[in-house]
Amino acid sequence: MDKDRHNELTTRFMAAAGSGDFDQVVSLLAPDALLISDGGGKKKAALRPIRGAEKIARWVFAVIEENPGFEVRPATLNGETAFVAYYADEPDTVVFFRTADDVITGLYLIRNPDKLTTVPTLHELG
Repeated sequence: MDKDRHNELTTRFMAAAGSGDFDQVVSLLAPDALLISDGGGKKKAALRPIRGAEKIARWVFAVIEENPGFEVRPATLNGETAFVAYYADEPDTVVFFRTADDVITGLYLIRNPDKLTTVPTLHELG
């Protein structure tokens, strides 16, 4: 899938998640999509991979509900499009997506603070 289509899908996903549109989030995910999160034992994360569009959507909305203070911004990290959830000025979570066949097939969330040290703070984004 080309980068523009990848970016369009991931942006639509984040907008749907931010607006609370459960059905739209599910429709953008492959039925067997996979979510993996890494808290490094220092931040809350899913203990096991989550598979399935509806299970992932339910998990995403639960996280959003628990963290109403997050500000989410798109970023390019390691040459890839990502979304960064900031709490105050600090990066809390980075989300990378995998896409294929016009759907999102994978979400990879990095919450381990040891792995976020090179992510710019919110004020550094400008």
